[in-house]
Amino acid sequence: MNRFNYLVFGAGRQGVAAVYDLAHRCEAAHITLVDPDGEARDRAKRRLAGIGLGDVRMLYLPHANTEIVQEHDIALGCAPYSCNMDFTKMCLKAGVPFCDLGGNPNMVTEQEEYLKGITDKILVVPDCGISPGISNVIVMEAAREGAKDITVRCGGMPLRKPDVVENPLGYQIVFDPQGLVSEYSGDVPSIVDSKMEMVAARSVVEEFDSRHECSPTSNNSTQVVKYFLEKGIRNYNYMTIRYKGHFKTFASFFRGVPEKNIIDYLNSTPCLQYDPSVDRDKLILEISATNRDKPIIETHKWRFDIEACPRTKFTAMELGTSWGITTVAYYLAQNHQVMQEYIEDFGCFATPERIIPGSWLIKELNERLAQ
Repeated sequence: MNRFNYLVFGAGRQGVAAVYDLAHRCEAAHITLVDPDGEARDRAKRRLAGIGLGDVRMLYLPHANTEIVQEHDIALGCAPYSCNMDFTKMCLKAGVPFCDLGGNPNMVTEQEEYLKGITDKILVVPDCGISPGISNVIVMEAAREGAKDITVRCGGMPLRKPDVVENPLGYQIVFDPQGLVSEYSGDVPSIVDSKMEMVAARSVVEEFDSRHECSPTSNNSTQVVKYFLEKGIRNYNYMTIRYKGHFKTFASFFRGVPEKNIIDYLNSTPCLQYDPSVDRDKLILEISATNRDKPIIETHKWRFDIEACPRTKFTAMELGTSWGITTVAYYLAQNHQVMQEYIEDFGCFATPERIIPGSWLIKELNERLAQ
């Protein structure tokens, strides 16, 4: 059995969940967790000690440099997306592959532009979360099976809808509020009749089922959707799932409010704070795919429902999002030849659906869900 050395940037929610999954599912020998916040490192150390990492060796550091990165097989970016460009440059200099949670189209574009023309034999893979990330890999699996018309619906929220008086947003903060505000703004790429179209985030609200609604949010980068178009997908759109009433309430609460003030509100309002000792959340991912050209239209659907883990206290969002990045890191660590062949053909930049096999990822997800 191969065992790998992983470096994780960020000791927050997703970083700690990623360390746990790397230790238990990704043949880790050694994991270095890097975060400049001493309190965050201490919290991570206590939490991981409490739930167990087997025989994996752990190192907690405030900072990393090129020499430290070089001691690892692959690095994972689980810090806020604003850090990803610095991590990209550091890993490039160290010659170590890097994957990150992404989720901000402007940052992904900046990474792609920076990497153009660079011939170093490492790969940088942004957008490795639940969506973007896992969902896009499965979209490409559907496309390889002949689907041309695909929708993705994904969202995390409390396991049960909160009372609207106590919590009018019907939501709790289970990942970086900066990321939430980012995806609730800007334009959302989609494909309509084989043409790229942009719609404003939260510009429409549709029913998902009797309890939930969905609305377009700007999780996906245009690079991903352009790739779908190049691969023959004729219609594609993505929407985020929430409890009914959420998007209208969010719009009325924060109309005209500066982004910084929204983030401060999300960080400080008691009813929005998730307490793993008493709260539970859920995450829904649903991909529907068909080909309307076929005489008999068949719709294929992938549905993943994740709930917070009562033993480890990881939220559903922590679990699902961390699986998006740990599976990519694990695949790259195991498949150097595949990575090198991709770099020779296409360069150093790749979103995960370009390199991760969908059938392999679905197997990995089902093994985790079975536990």
